[in-house]
Amino acid sequence: MLMHRRRATPLAAGVVALTLAGNGLVVLAASAAATRYEAEAAPATCTGSIESNHTGYSGNGFCNGDNTIDAATQFTVTASAAGTATIAIRYANGATGNRPADVLVNGALAHANTAFDPTGAWTAWATKTFAVPVHAGTNTIRLDPATAAGLANIDYLDLETGSAPPVEGKQLEDLDRGLVSVRSGSGNLVSWRMFGTEPASTGFNVYRGTTKLTSSPITRSTNFLDWDFAGEENGRITQWGRGSTNPTKKSTWGQEDYLDSRLELMRDRR
Repeated sequence: MLMHRRRATPLAAGVVALTLAGNGLVVLAASAAATRYEAEAAPATCTGSIESNHTGYSGNGFCNGDNTIDAATQFTVTASAAGTATIAIRYANGATGNRPADVLVNGALAHANTAFDPTGAWTAWATKTFAVPVHAGTNTIRLDPATAAGLANIDYLDLETGSAPPVEGKQLEDLDRGLVSVRSGSGNLVSWRMFGTEPASTGFNVYRGTTKLTSSPITRSTNFLDWDFAGEENGRITQWGRGSTNPTKKSTWGQEDYLDSRLELMRDRR
């Protein structure tokens, strides 16, 4: 019978944890829906004009701020509780240069000189996400231009309390080296896993018992064909090179390191 092992998948900090359940479904922890505040709708303020001449915006339009350093856009938002909130600001920047802005929350600087990079066209919209501190109840979130070019066009701000944006990082599975040895003709094919966190220059040496089989570390693959394997010895591999996480750590194989199994459709089991 095909068995499933329940395994938690560690992710970068700030990312919602995933669990692979026994039925093969990925289960996500639920989070509250964000509240949207349109730049063209009061009590939001726009030092410039509300326009709708560039397609792709949400609601009835967007804020096209004046090209001055004091042409700010401000949102008034409501937080259900004090703490850290996630804001997502949708914008378009059809200019060729960055339109940086300071992000102020309740008059205090939260993020300085934040880049609002070109999006390729005024009809191409992108989203910037920040973590900001908020009070319970009413808060103001203000975008102040950092240069005389002014702000990018601002479409809306989404607010979600009780969460922070995910940090950059790799999603990793909780796996070991996965060393496998199988018969191949008169020899044995040995294979293993290279981790996603290891650089491409990482190399491996293969041993049968105490005998080193590789003349030089293997760097272009993660397998080795041992032609002279007699079916009695054990073996190991060790990491090598500047990218090694632990050159002394070994993975081993032997005659008993296998499992004969028969896979059956779950519906065939009563």
